[in-house]
Amino acid sequence: MSYNYLPLDRKKLHFQQVKNLLDYNQLVSITFDAHERILACSEWVDEHSLESNPYLGLSDQPLAMLLTDNVEGLGEEVPQDIVKLMLMLKIKSLSCGYAGVQIETVKRLMEMYNNGVLPVVYTKPLKSDTSDSALIQLALPLVGRGQVHYGGKIRKSSEVLKEVGWQPITISSLEAHALSSGTQFMTAYGMFILKKTEQLLKASDVVAALSFIACNYTIEPNNELTDGFSNIGGSNTAVIMSKFLSTSEPANHKSNLNQQPYSFNSTSTLHDAAKDSFHYVLNIFLKEINSVSESPVILPEKDLVVGNKKSNSASLSLALDLLSTAITNLLHVSERRINQLARDNKSVEAIQSEASTIIIEHKKLKSVASDDYVYVDDIKDFVHRGDRACTRCLQVINNAEKMLGLEMLAAANTNELNKSIQHSSFSEQLLYDFKQQIQKGNDDRLQDNLQKAIDFIRVIK
Repeated sequence: MSYNYLPLDRKKLHFQQVKNLLDYNQLVSITFDAHERILACSEWVDEHSLESNPYLGLSDQPLAMLLTDNVEGLGEEVPQDIVKLMLMLKIKSLSCGYAGVQIETVKRLMEMYNNGVLPVVYTKPLKSDTSDSALIQLALPLVGRGQVHYGGKIRKSSEVLKEVGWQPITISSLEAHALSSGTQFMTAYGMFILKKTEQLLKASDVVAALSFIACNYTIEPNNELTDGFSNIGGSNTAVIMSKFLSTSEPANHKSNLNQQPYSFNSTSTLHDAAKDSFHYVLNIFLKEINSVSESPVILPEKDLVVGNKKSNSASLSLALDLLSTAITNLLHVSERRINQLARDNKSVEAIQSEASTIIIEHKKLKSVASDDYVYVDDIKDFVHRGDRACTRCLQVINNAEKMLGLEMLAAANTNELNKSIQHSSFSEQLLYDFKQQIQKGNDDRLQDNLQKAIDFIRVIK
């Protein structure tokens, strides 16, 4: 048996565990404690009549939707890494033993994850609210409905189940509610985005430092010693930049502090503000993935059933909007630094033009997504469209990656041309490694080099 797996139960799940799951293609497994809690809750449900309990407000609609193939969503397909996180987070929540699902249902979800049978899920709902629609699409293969990615192809679930020797699961109305309720659509998107954002923030400090070196600007506004005079942000950015900007001899700066562009003078402040936003949003999502969001919540030890009708989608949407705004600031200031590099180096004008194009496209994104809701019926008369905040924030992160890739190209080009620049050991090694990356292959087209630059900043330590 492989030990390369993530154990899931009611214990707190940490950010590093989520990152390891994706980075090392870990498998998932519920612990003995989770197994026993799921069994105990399922047995309690078998001894009580819950499905007719009017307090719970259970209906047969989720079950009916699971038993049809006509629940496909609209829009773009959810990336497979995010679908994997949806599966893991659903298993994690069910493993707490409060949903009343069969142990066979949880085991099948684990088998799907571990064998690469990934449901096809779309970003927009056909009807009803997004989370319900996405989670129903996630659960369809349990009953042999819908489509899955398997063996590098999209195939009918019924065909794949026969091929691997799995029988469809018989789902009760109560289980259908547990499978179709929860915030796993948004939390999976959020954790995937936060993982990308953490790396983006690391890369932004390094790339900005290279631009400072290329323009031969003073680091005084970003000196780590001055950060103690401000109560906002931390010294993280200044410390990192000082490491890359330190040289054996003082540089002959071409301008004094008052002549330097704000895009350079404000680098440390803007980057630290983005990091503060990142940690705030991360804390919200970590709380949510370690909560139970299914409905109803069954407490066998207290002989109690609670109709859990609350939804945290609004809080999650607001958090993602905050992160989108913070990263947009980094994107804009990066473009301004590229513009400064282009003024002194005509060979990066094409890079600056591409950066301007990204800014134009970026402005087309709706500025706020958390205020988007839909009316379904007289009961569901205010349903948050969490999909908008998720997909928009991912677009913002992707645009910021492109912009940083362009700045990396522009800064490296300028540093390469100016042989008089004095480099620290860190910046010298980084530029050498980047040059090796760019020289892979024989195509010098900007788009190809941009992709190489993006791949490079994704692994900067």
